[in-house]
Amino acid sequence: MKRQTVIKLFSSYLNDNDLAIFAGNNICKEAFLYDRKGNFYVEDETGIGLSLALGMAMCTDKKVFIFCDDYYFLKEFSASVHIALSKCKNIYLVVLVSGEYQHSGRNPTIFNSITAYKTMLFGAGFITNDYTAHFGNVQRSKEIKNILSNLYGPIFISIHIDLGENKKAGEVGLTTEEKVERLTVFLSEKGTSIYEDSGINFSFSAEE
Repeated sequence: MKRQTVIKLFSSYLNDNDLAIFAGNNICKEAFLYDRKGNFYVEDETGIGLSLALGMAMCTDKKVFIFCDDYYFLKEFSASVHIALSKCKNIYLVVLVSGEYQHSGRNPTIFNSITAYKTMLFGAGFITNDYTAHFGNVQRSKEIKNILSNLYGPIFISIHIDLGENKKAGEVGLTTEEKVERLTVFLSEKGTSIYEDSGINFSFSAEE
């Protein structure tokens, strides 16, 4: 299944108060076609997306989903280990595996050459699931909604996809200021609590 279709379907199975972070330029462009107020876009390719998602998950009771391609995951592998070791029950790392660098002539990544990557990630502290079969067709993908309602993190979810090419995908139509403002408002709303509220609050304001 093409990445754009996986993003569209997976996004539709999230709760309205789940936070979805998309990391990487191309994936952000496609995700913005199915924008929701709980989406946050990290178009920057320097690789801060995973660390940013972990910081948010540590300070909110909302479920935090971070979506990235396999090349982005490889670049930020050390950050993913921090996610695993965090023991945050509300963080879900979703890696869309194409085995290609879309932005550099579709050269191959090394992801598919890693022997037993699920075992390696499980050893780091992740629960590991592969949802490729579930996204074999639209009807079966609907099972994901029920699966997600019963999952605790930190979890690593892999989905093997075809990059395809979405010519309708343009730039993300939000400024940095608009992204931050929307995120601030969203995180201030009552969220999806999957465990006892620890009383930790997230705020961009320095005020008490």
